[in-house]
Amino acid sequence: MKEKTEGIVLQTFKYGESSIITRIYTNVFGLQSYMLHQARTHKGGKMALFQPLTLLDLVVYPNKSNQGLGKIAESRCTFLYQTIPYNYTKTTIALFLTEILGKCIKDQQANNLLFDFLKNAFLIFDGIDDENKADTAHFHLYFLAKLPYFLGFLPANSAEMRLQFQENQLHCTLIAEVWEMIDNLLTNDFLAPVHIYPQFRGVLLDTLLDFYSFNIENFTPPKSLEVMREMNK
Repeated sequence: MKEKTEGIVLQTFKYGESSIITRIYTNVFGLQSYMLHQARTHKGGKMALFQPLTLLDLVVYPNKSNQGLGKIAESRCTFLYQTIPYNYTKTTIALFLTEILGKCIKDQQANNLLFDFLKNAFLIFDGIDDENKADTAHFHLYFLAKLPYFLGFLPANSAEMRLQFQENQLHCTLIAEVWEMIDNLLTNDFLAPVHIYPQFRGVLLDTLLDFYSFNIENFTPPKSLEVMREMNK
């Protein structure tokens, strides 16, 4: 029996000569993997629908055993991004965030709060004016600070985060200004007028990723981290 669900594309891989396997986070079934045959042919080509972070309406055959690959009966884009695919900085950040999500989301159970957070976050990101470079450059820091709440390990403030550094025997010598920025990222809404000094963006990024490594099993640095570090300079 077919069922409807919304979905956010996390990863897509080529399979064979013309097929793809795509990992999609859905609001009904949690994380699912689907096989699409003939997706890379001219006749059945749907590759554009399965780019990272694409928001989809889907009709699927539920994979009730949570084993193997599910099947998609129908798919359509629910919102066509206006800036993310065409802005190099946004595209780079988007790919970085898909890597983060691929390392953090492993649950095949629905989490509507998490799904709604991700959907709204990406719509906000796409809506940032291309001229507002500061909001674009800081978006991934806000995202990394807020995502743990929906994964179950949000620190209430920077003091709780520092305690975890101590418990993991990692000496953290950040200056007070950086901890204040972390507090602001944790407590303020996306795009709140929080001043983040450009010279501290890289430090903030590394600190947040260290925090993830304490809480996500087998968490490793994303492959795109060096590109992000270059952008944060």
